[in-house]
Amino acid sequence: MHRLRLLSRRAGYWEPVRLVMRVRQIGLRRVIPELPNRIARKVRAYVLVPIMRRRVGHREFRCDGTSYRYFVHSYNGTWRNERCVEMPLALEFAQSSGDGQMLEIGNVVRHYDPSLNHTVVDRYDIRSDVINADIEGYAPAEPYGGVLSISTLEHVGWDEEPQDADKLARVLASLHRLVSDPEQVLVTMPIGYNPWLDEMIRCRNMPFRSETFLVRRGSTLWLEASAEEALACRMNAPYDGANALYVGRGLVPLVSGSPREEALS
Repeated sequence: MHRLRLLSRRAGYWEPVRLVMRVRQIGLRRVIPELPNRIARKVRAYVLVPIMRRRVGHREFRCDGTSYRYFVHSYNGTWRNERCVEMPLALEFAQSSGDGQMLEIGNVVRHYDPSLNHTVVDRYDIRSDVINADIEGYAPAEPYGGVLSISTLEHVGWDEEPQDADKLARVLASLHRLVSDPEQVLVTMPIGYNPWLDEMIRCRNMPFRSETFLVRRGSTLWLEASAEEALACRMNAPYDGANALYVGRGLVPLVSGSPREEALS
């Protein structure tokens, strides 16, 4: 039975199924113009994967004092964007959180490892194993052992209609209610995409115990940097995708008796 569930989940992330999901999300009329470029990118990615594994897959980057190997995968051509550094962090975190004990905000990690058996909340990814809900209103019966989010939360409040400048701050502040151990939280977000997020980082208004900044210094080179260096970067310049990444780990403990603690209790 477990093997059948695993095969079924893997089938759900097969490229033709992903295409069907894309049609369900944005409609056939908007998908048709994408098809030529989509197919070309996919073919190119499959061809390049063996080459990039030899060129990039053995190299390492450092994040928060630990070395990781760059992640090479055909989906989204990870060597071309921030996924090459996000996924090693995410997969290590997912494995340490325990099977089924983790909440992921945004359906990202299963595209690279469909065998993972955790809860996913994604407002827009319409799949049978994904909870389609706004994370601000999501209320689990019990908190999770860990919370993970990869390049998702930067969209909160910004890519919504109407826009809400305060929503991201509210969602980040409410992460405490979703996790039993505040240390077991990992969040990555690109810098230079959402100006409200950038301002929160600049003003040191983020709720994470540990902050690391990764800056892209070459097509396949990421280095740790200061907050100032990261905030000077922009999306899609000079490289496609994120040129700087925010990595937040753990949550700052709530102050006993504070209005924020009482609001979340």
